[in-house]
Amino acid sequence: MNTFELPLKHVTVLTDGAILTHIGKIELAKGEQIVTLTKLSEYLDSDSVRVKGKGKVTLIDVAPRLEYIEIKDKDVSELDLQIKKIEKKIVAKEREKSVIEISISTLDETIQEIGRGFGEWGLRKGLTASDFDSYYAYYQKGARAEKAKQIKLENDIEDLQEEIKILRAKRNQISHSDSKYYEVDITLDVQNAGPIELEVGYSISQARWDPLYIVDLLKETASVQRLAKIYNFSGFDWKNVNIIVTTGTRKPVSIDTVTPFYLKLAPLYSPKRKRMARAVGGAAMKSAKMDIDDFAPEMEESPALMAAPAPEAPGMVYRESETSISQTGHQRFELSGKHAIPSGNTPKTLHLDHFNLKLEKSYYWSSTQPKLIMTHELENDQYFLLPGNAKVFIAGEYISQSNLDTIHPKEKFTLGIIESYDLKVEKKLVHREVQKKGLIKGKRQMDFGYEIKIQNQIETLCKLKLIDRFPHSLDENIEVEIDNVNIEPAEKNQGVYEWEFELKKEEEIKIIFDYSVRYPPDRKLQPPL
Repeated sequence: MNTFELPLKHVTVLTDGAILTHIGKIELAKGEQIVTLTKLSEYLDSDSVRVKGKGKVTLIDVAPRLEYIEIKDKDVSELDLQIKKIEKKIVAKEREKSVIEISISTLDETIQEIGRGFGEWGLRKGLTASDFDSYYAYYQKGARAEKAKQIKLENDIEDLQEEIKILRAKRNQISHSDSKYYEVDITLDVQNAGPIELEVGYSISQARWDPLYIVDLLKETASVQRLAKIYNFSGFDWKNVNIIVTTGTRKPVSIDTVTPFYLKLAPLYSPKRKRMARAVGGAAMKSAKMDIDDFAPEMEESPALMAAPAPEAPGMVYRESETSISQTGHQRFELSGKHAIPSGNTPKTLHLDHFNLKLEKSYYWSSTQPKLIMTHELENDQYFLLPGNAKVFIAGEYISQSNLDTIHPKEKFTLGIIESYDLKVEKKLVHREVQKKGLIKGKRQMDFGYEIKIQNQIETLCKLKLIDRFPHSLDENIEVEIDNVNIEPAEKNQGVYEWEFELKKEEEIKIIFDYSVRYPPDRKLQPPL
């Protein structure tokens, strides 16, 4: 029996696993030989092993088996103690963060209430616009201070969690290093003594990649960098290997037959669903029993596994991967160069590709939250984007991070929702009058007049969606009448009015409207106006 280790040459990383390929030459004598490939991951899928090769030889059998090594008695108590101390720190900071989140929520509600109700309430109290500014600034300052504390705590918790990951990886390495691994016995009939080239491939479950996006929002385009966070939990380091990242998966996919949907009274049973034959998603794996043709002397090397690194384009900032679509419809990114990804909890982030998407900016303002919001709508022309974290920049300045859902080609999506000062939007109460009891059909009447002024303060055309709301009554004793709206809204529903504008440079628009509310004089309105 010949025991050997073939070097790992290629790794294809799936969304929930990986396909590993070892390639190397060995010297074999003539006749039937059993060669054993050793030191393979304990997470190897024994049904996925396939063997190829070059030389005058016939494949007879492939038999994977799991080997155990007695674990040495090593002291891990010190690492356990450090982990417990850090976990206590995390619990304390999480409690502190919860208190701050309640404080922030209270302050935000107060700010919104001031913005919504100060007009009518302030007039009744005899307060001025200066008083409003003072109230608003005071609570906003408090909210900003609390949010700064929240961000610091979140960063502290994240740092502590990373410390725990490192300590647990060390502990796991001490406790379980080399305790289990697979060996594969390969039986061959060698016709001529000499060197034989073998290629052994198999899949493992303990690996994956997560998509990561870096998006820079510019004037008319969004620069998107797509990256892969690759995790290797196989127990063995991947050294100097070719990496292919694919959107494929190891999860089995089934096709269900569709049976009639019968509706009955008090059904006595539920018919079982019939299943068709199962297929494996992602890159299909052959069974351990291989045909002799797979071991043919003139077999060519697999182009997907042995492709040369893609050349760099002159002047590019990033080294691009070679992108293709597999026969199963999954995206494949073949990274150029060789890579090393150690086994453990710390992922390695690699660049996949870089592209630009069309971008359209627009603005949003509502009277219930009187801040001008800028949004960026991206038009995805041809890319399939998996769900993942996106770090968002505007002209190189970091603003936030978002979680992308699955984005299909030709689909639009929104990123970079921030507060803006490009437009000035002001709503003010022009007049308020309360008619005396009994003058109008025995009801008290309140009349209000408002003006919303919009000014474009930048050099370009701006798209704005503006939303305001009027009182809307579901009580037949309360009558609401809306009058003199000088600009017809694009949409209105139960007192919620929406306007859409395109404002030219330095253009100013005023929306003017009145409304009246009539109700029994012996009753009070809820909420009060």
